[in-house]
Amino acid sequence: MDNVEHLRGVGEVVADLLDRLPGAVVLATGRAPLRVPGEQEWPLRPLPVPDGPADLLGSPAAALLVERIRSTVPDFAVTAGNAGLLTEVCRLVDGLPLALELAAAQWRVRGGDAVLRAIRDDPLGLGDADRATPDHASLHSALAATCALLSSTQRDTLRCLAAFRGGWTLDAATAVAPGASTVDDLDRLLALGLVQAAETPTGRRFSMLPTIHALADREAREHRLASASARRHADWMLGWVRELALTSATVPAAVPALDAERDNLRAALSWFDREEPARGLDLALGLYLYWNHQGHHAEGLGWYERLVDRSDDVDARTNALWKSAWLARGLDRLADAETHAARALAESERSADPELRIKALLALGNVIELRRPGSGVDLHRQALAAAERIGARVQVVIAVVHLATTLVDLGDCDEAIRLLRGIEADDLPYQRMGALLNLANALNLRGDHADADAVLLACEPLVAERPGDAMTYWRAQRAHARLGVGDADTARDLARLALADDEDDENRHTKEAWLACGDVALADGRADDAEYAYRRVLTGGFHLASPPGRGLVLTGLALACADARTAAAALATVEDLEHQGFAPPPVVRARAAAAHERWRAAAGWADLVADARRHRVDVVATLTGRESR
Repeated sequence: MDNVEHLRGVGEVVADLLDRLPGAVVLATGRAPLRVPGEQEWPLRPLPVPDGPADLLGSPAAALLVERIRSTVPDFAVTAGNAGLLTEVCRLVDGLPLALELAAAQWRVRGGDAVLRAIRDDPLGLGDADRATPDHASLHSALAATCALLSSTQRDTLRCLAAFRGGWTLDAATAVAPGASTVDDLDRLLALGLVQAAETPTGRRFSMLPTIHALADREAREHRLASASARRHADWMLGWVRELALTSATVPAAVPALDAERDNLRAALSWFDREEPARGLDLALGLYLYWNHQGHHAEGLGWYERLVDRSDDVDARTNALWKSAWLARGLDRLADAETHAARALAESERSADPELRIKALLALGNVIELRRPGSGVDLHRQALAAAERIGARVQVVIAVVHLATTLVDLGDCDEAIRLLRGIEADDLPYQRMGALLNLANALNLRGDHADADAVLLACEPLVAERPGDAMTYWRAQRAHARLGVGDADTARDLARLALADDEDDENRHTKEAWLACGDVALADGRADDAEYAYRRVLTGGFHLASPPGRGLVLTGLALACADARTAAAALATVEDLEHQGFAPPPVVRARAAAAHERWRAAAGWADLVADARRHRVDVVATLTGRESR
């Protein structure tokens, strides 16, 4: 029996037939199940669409489209020129067989480009007036015929669900499409194929095909349900994020659920931006740790910059501003980061919350330290004193880490190590991870590589919970530690993995990975590879404000390069750092001495060094003039 929804009383007939003939089997197709005892449902899904032009020929959706086009255009052929167009048509109509047939029917007159434009403008408008069945004359009429099987409340539920983007949960559906029968309505929508359900890593989720979503959204607007459901949707997302109450310890476990709701979160933020920006800022504040953890710095910063000045809440503005500073820092937009942090500090003076001032001090201190190394000490000391005064343990740990980093920049590794070893943060995994990574860096710079390696091994479980930038830095630091204890093989593997973490150079610790690769190549005697790696750090557009880091790169370059003038410029630049008040740590001093020893016998070496010191040769400009491999 085909298209059984057109046959009145068919369910009763089938049930009676099966009672009389127990061995009989009925195969029925239709928009909805018959709901008779013993019925087994087999939902028909859309045809799989190609992932891209390269997969076109193996796609059932594309095969049907091409077959139907050839029924009216016999000489039609799939070519490299039209493969992308065919792929896009299959994708835009969700692989629905009727939609593919309707698109093919228009191909002969309109041509592929015009058909694609029409689908983009209105996928529901695809039609063929010559089709024998009116319900199949257009995609809109076919979907409308299915919707006609819904009750008025079920149809309103479908319209309300159009507020979602990227799927939803049962709890979310109940909140956005309120009604005593929401669960039953959803079951009916599933039975009619208007909604799909799937088990995901975060639980059971529901979704609509984009074409069905377009119809539901259109009807929601026509029946004036869109505005109210959009408000309920935004309210639900805000409440959901508030309930998550993300912390640095809980955000890794919450990432899968947040990723699943990312499109819904964007839709809610857009609604709040238009209607209630102050509440939109509240939602954005709740998402800061997620954005920062996942590297979505630009997205988060964009929302804060858009919403911050539209809230009257001084605490919310201060929170948004110091968080903006950290996100801008992650994008290497340091001037913007300093502006945001300075505004946060000014706003915090009007707040009754002392922690906000501490957070603003830390953000500003960190940013100006990156822009003007050595200048963040006072701000970090102020933050530490204020945090100790009110007993804010998390802020104490963060302040110690930032102060220690500043001290390392100034060359005081001993004081930095003393501070970091005094931290007790076993119950603060994220803050403990930061303290241990910075402690390992200070130990490596002091030349205590075995101690650094032990610290990094203790830190490994914490880093493993937060892959990405932290893992890149961990691998680079451990490569230095293993190299320092004579384990070149392990160091080589770690440096290679650190660099592979981000092949597009978007990882903010890629520079440390290149530095580790340079040091490993130098130890292996591969001077050309080492020089290339050091040059990548200096000329690759990476931000390398840390004086010890620059010292390591420049002394490595002086040891690896084959050009005495470049080596002299690199070493003179290291000496210039010391003249600016930055005492090179022991490892940098040792490398500088080794580089001078290497070049001591070169012709005119003393003159080259004197000239570089006198004219302060820009080693980066010297390198960028050379051919890059």
